[in-house]
Parts: sequence; structure tokens; C-alpha cells
Amino acid sequence: MSDEILLYLILLLMLVLAVGALVPSLLRVGREEASVEREDKAYGSAVTEALRRQRAQLDEDLKSGAVSAEQYEILADDLRRRALEEHDAVFHDPNDGAGRRAGSFSGPVVTAAVVAGVTAVSVGLYAVNGAPELIGLEKAQAVYDGRADTPSIERYLESSPKDGRAWVLLARRHVDEENFPKAAEAYRRGRAANAKVKADPAVMLELAATLLTIGGPDSMREAQPLAQGAVEGRPGDMKAVEILTVAASANEDWRTAAESLSLLMSTMNPDTPEYVQYEMTLKRLRELAASQKTPLPSTSR
Repeated sequence: MSDEILLYLILLLMLVLAVGALVPSLLRVGREEASVEREDKAYGSAVTEALRRQRAQLDEDLKSGAVSAEQYEILADDLRRRALEEHDAVFHDPNDGAGRRAGSFSGPVVTAAVVAGVTAVSVGLYAVNGAPELIGLEKAQAVYDGRADTPSIERYLESSPKDGRAWVLLARRHVDEENFPKAAEAYRRGRAANAKVKADPAVMLELAATLLTIGGPDSMREAQPLAQGAVEGRPGDMKAVEILTVAASANEDWRTAAESLSLLMSTMNPDTPEYVQYEMTLKRLRELAASQKTPLPSTSR
């Protein structure tokens, strides 16, 4: 699983947890507000009915002469005052949650708003700091700077298999670890992924040297055209000439081996024991080349 997919899953999990933590509380608040509103309405209705009965009784007392007109006015004013006080206590108390209903929203509306806000913030932060292309860029930079270890480069290549340079860097790490078969495979993948990497003489030379280290007929046949390409692409690179000489000799391509060894000897001091030994080898290679009827077909680079 790539880091990008893992990041998506973590983001989704965080969003679900956030919504799961918020929704029950917000829904509970909405239910509590609705319950308080119902209780307030019931209480207001009961108070209104009680005051209405008291006013009716006061009217009866006035008609029967139980109270005077002056007493009636005083008691009626008292009833009106009590009615206003009860109304304000129920519907306009600034310390009561019901008094704030005029500017509030229902629980589901608040829930939807919070969920939308959490989603927007999460997506926004992800877009700014966690976009896959930015993560890929950071990984690539770590690979190219040499800060990434072998497993990190391998994980990067899982999501960027066409990055030829990264394959070459992975191959060099495998060479440092003396894991030459994996190094050769990484070189091959890099050359297959990128035309510039494939045409790079340095990469040809590195792969040829790796194949010589692995050894075996198949490796030698693959190494020779790579070494030939390195010689042509890097004139004067005696390391490439030396590898071509070894590969051609192993493949019994005596003519190429003789030509390469002769080129290599042209840079050596004739007074050294190595030069004398190479001179004898060159003589033998020329004899073999002269007797060779059909040269081996070359493998494409």
C-alpha cells in the first residue's frame, strides 16, 4: 500500500471519528432544546389558564358586590402585572436557553454545519500540506539527494515506476550492499523506463561492470554490447575499454577483445610488467581472431 493511499485512509478515519464524536452531542442538544420548548409552552398555557380563571372569578366578585370597584381595579391591575411577569419569565428571560431560540438553529442544522466545516477544513489542509503530488515531490527529492535508504527508494518506485533515475540510484545502493543480481535488475528497469537513462554511457558501464561481477555466459553476452556502448559514448575511458576486453574475451569475440586490449595498452608504460603480460595476451588474441571464421552476433544495447 502506497503512502498516498494510506494518507487517504487516515484522513477518512479522522473525519469519521470527528463526525462520530460531534453528532451525538449535537443531536442531544437539539432534543433538549425541543423538550425545553415544549415544557415552556405547556407552562405558559397553564399560567394563562390560571390567570383567566382568576380574572373570571374577580368579575363575578364585582358583580356580586363582594369587592368594590376600587378594589376590582387594584386586583385587575395585579393580575395584568402577574400575567406580564409570567410571560417574560417564560419567553424573554435572557438567562434561559429558551430566550435564545429566536437567533438559534435546530440540532440537525448545527450538526450539518459542523460536519461540513470539519470536512472543508480537513480537505483544505490535505490539499495544502498533503497532496499526493507534493508527497511524491518530497520523496523524489529525498531519493535524488541521497537521503533515502534502500527500502524508501523501493517504496517510492512502487508509485513512480517510470522514474529511470531512481532505478539507477536503487541499483547503486544494491551495488554498495553487494547485492549484484538486484542491482542488475534495477539498472535494467531504469533503462527500460527512460530513454535518456538507456542512452547514458555511464549507466551502460555500471551495468556492464555489475554483470561481469555476477559472471556466467548470459551475463557476459549482455555485458559486451553495454561495454561497447560505453566505449563509444565515453572515448578515452579506459575502464570501459577494460570491461569490453574482458566481456569480449569471455564471449570468444577475439577480434573485439584484441582491438580493445590494444587500445588499452596504448595508454600504458611499455616498461611495466603488466604491459609485457598484456603484449603476450594481445598476440594470442590476434591469433585466435585470425582463425575465427564467423564472429558471434552482437546483442543490442
